[in-house]
Amino acid sequence: EVPADRSVLPDEVSVVFSASRSARQLNGLYRRAPGVEANGRPVYARDGKHLVRVDDGTWCLKDSPCGSSGAFVYAYVEDAYARGPHLVRGSWKVLDDTDSFVVDTVGV
Repeated sequence: EVPADRSVLPDEVSVVFSASRSARQLNGLYRRAPGVEANGRPVYARDGKHLVRVDDGTWCLKDSPCGSSGAFVYAYVEDAYARGPHLVRGSWKVLDDTDSFVVDTVGV
């Protein structure tokens, strides 16, 4: 459940992946989109890519800020309880250089 006081969530999240060249291209600072949420969680954006919690409880880095799973996904992690992408427990899966997903042990 999302807390009533959302100010505890940061305005920026630093993304650092290392598993592949494709994943490293996602690295950078993602800013919280003012007034935008998906499935009760904040959305963070950078250069047309969005960190979003989709409706099945998965956090994704994808092309769309919407909370459904219908957009190109670059990285994902299953954690239905994390209030923000920086709080997930578990390893992110990121695109490798052949368009398959691999585990990134560094993660967000």
